[in-house]
Amino acid sequence: MDDYLFPDPLLSKADLSKISPLNNDIADKLISVACNYVSRSSLKGNYELFRTDLDVVETSKVNKWLFKKQQRSEQQVLVLFDFSPKAAICTWEIFVKYWDDFCYPSSDDVFIFPMKKNWILFYSHEEMFQYKHCIKV
Repeated sequence: MDDYLFPDPLLSKADLSKISPLNNDIADKLISVACNYVSRSSLKGNYELFRTDLDVVETSKVNKWLFKKQQRSEQQVLVLFDFSPKAAICTWEIFVKYWDDFCYPSSDDVFIFPMKKNWILFYSHEEMFQYKHCIKV
């Protein structure tokens, strides 16, 4: 996996092997499509909001909230970073376990959605997750 995303050996080799980077051309196309669902760092329409400010909220509470959104831990999800053409595929379990390594406060906006594209999770650099069910990307 890209050194920018995981500069330190934060993940075990077994977990790291469950993350597959996508090439930049594919990532670029997916990001431009996903951006159609966002307006001013927020999902369009109705969505569920969860603040992730780690000065206030414990990581375990965020993990629990994320797992409640989708309990199929082995489903594959796309993780797209809007700042550059970077994207990866991993399991939902890996994303939930390492969400704070994928999502950086005051830096990145990140889109997460399954291959079926029936929901989207958006992490805003303003330290909040927004979840919306039943979309087509």
